[in-house]
Amino acid sequence: IKTSILPEETEVDTGTISKASLEEEAENSFTGELSREIRQIREYAPGDRLRDMHWKQTARLDEPMVREFERMRESFYVLCPAVDTKKDIRPTLSMWYSLCLRLIKQGETVFTIIPDQNGQSWSMSRAACEDELLDTVYELYCSTGMFTGEMIERIQSEIGDAVIIRDGKTAERYKN
Repeated sequence: IKTSILPEETEVDTGTISKASLEEEAENSFTGELSREIRQIREYAPGDRLRDMHWKQTARLDEPMVREFERMRESFYVLCPAVDTKKDIRPTLSMWYSLCLRLIKQGETVFTIIPDQNGQSWSMSRAACEDELLDTVYELYCSTGMFTGEMIERIQSEIGDAVIIRDGKTAERYKN
């Protein structure tokens, strides 16, 4: 059985962080800024926003239908909880978890950078709902990799607007 002990939630301000853009994934992803153009009308799925309901179609078909909008550009939040195993990691994970949870509740998609075991590269875990966030928590806890200064520099240069969370006190914004 895989289970995660969730980090403590804290009060955070999501207004201080920005979204990143990764153009090479733009065609395959459903994340990004919404336009006013309706791509399709589809059946309601758990997690869809009430304001996206298409009420006329819902009444006509007698089942909930929602509008799905086009995306203008690839853009999402990338968070990097830079934990140091020599220090107490709980404040950093609490800030990361609180930011993710708040953004997901606002309908955003969040990517978390997870270092690999050799400390040379990383993977990105996507979370668009609370269940996916629980999977990311589990991945973070199972990860044995460490963030090095060199890795953080590479993240800054390759991703751009990644939010690096350190010591549970700061969420620094880096831009290309």
